[in-house]
Amino acid sequence: MDSRCSSACTMPLTSPQLSRAVERRGIRKIGWAAVRPSPWRKKQGDAKPMIITGRSILCDRLCLLFSWSLLFLTLPLSLFFCVRVVTEYKRVVVFRLGRLIGSKGPGIVLTLPLVDERKYVDLRVRVLDVPLQEMLTRDSLVIAVNAVVYYRLNDPIASLSSIKDPYVLTRNLTQTTLRNVVGCRSLSDVVTDRQEIALHAAKLLDQVIQFPVNLNSILIFKIKQ
Repeated sequence: MDSRCSSACTMPLTSPQLSRAVERRGIRKIGWAAVRPSPWRKKQGDAKPMIITGRSILCDRLCLLFSWSLLFLTLPLSLFFCVRVVTEYKRVVVFRLGRLIGSKGPGIVLTLPLVDERKYVDLRVRVLDVPLQEMLTRDSLVIAVNAVVYYRLNDPIASLSSIKDPYVLTRNLTQTTLRNVVGCRSLSDVVTDRQEIALHAAKLLDQVIQFPVNLNSILIFKIKQ
């Protein structure tokens, strides 16, 4: 009895046997994968795994067909809502039914009603004012430093999908970098070599930044004891 059970467990199942086993155990077979429903899912409220099936693709196509039909049936009124002119210093990132389509512009951009969402990204140089903060020099003296950072976004898609707020992240990284650079120098060096400190901080910050921000320069405005 035990030998037959052990041999049966080690024997590979054929396709009909696998299908019957799947039906008996309540396993849902999807393509080449089989997903077993968890008995704790309804009790714990866990979300089901997202599986793209033919039904979801069909729903997307029906939504696109309805959107295109609405666009043509309401011409020329729909052009006022669906056509936008994107300037040279901006890009528009389009999300269709929640999925990223891509970046468009400059020029005339057409989006579909009800299914497309537009998000604009400004590519011009931005000015970031780093507020006055206290720092400790190498000779254990406390000074207050105020700086200004010039930066611009170079990747519209990554600026929306990678980080939530480029302004806050750039400001925090600039404060940390300036604190580290000033901490390695004496008070006399900080006062006399202000431009060199700014260039060194900009170089370090450019190496640290791993998100779509192009750093132009850093200017140190005020140094107070």
